[in-house]
Amino acid sequence: MLRKISIIALLLIMANQVAAKTRFADVNDVTLAYEDSGKGDIIVVFDAGFGTPKNTWQPIIKQLEQSVRTISYSRAGIGQSSSLCEQLHNM
Repeated sequence: MLRKISIIALLLIMANQVAAKTRFADVNDVTLAYEDSGKGDIIVVFDAGFGTPKNTWQPIIKQLEQSVRTISYSRAGIGQSSSLCEQLHNM
């Protein structure tokens, strides 16, 4: 749970653009791909599960982006996010 909270907190701190563009954040030895889009005082973080990438939430994000800031990310080993195994291999 603490790891998930730290990932979300890091994404919120690092994300500062309105337009959706894939960006990368290094968290706990893994590089996570994320998108920050929309605008507004409310921030919603979308966590895709079941092995799906961050763009799974795109249809819903499109509907919200005029009034809500959204952050979506792909978990480690999914989409453009690296896996811990990849990081260990590169050491």
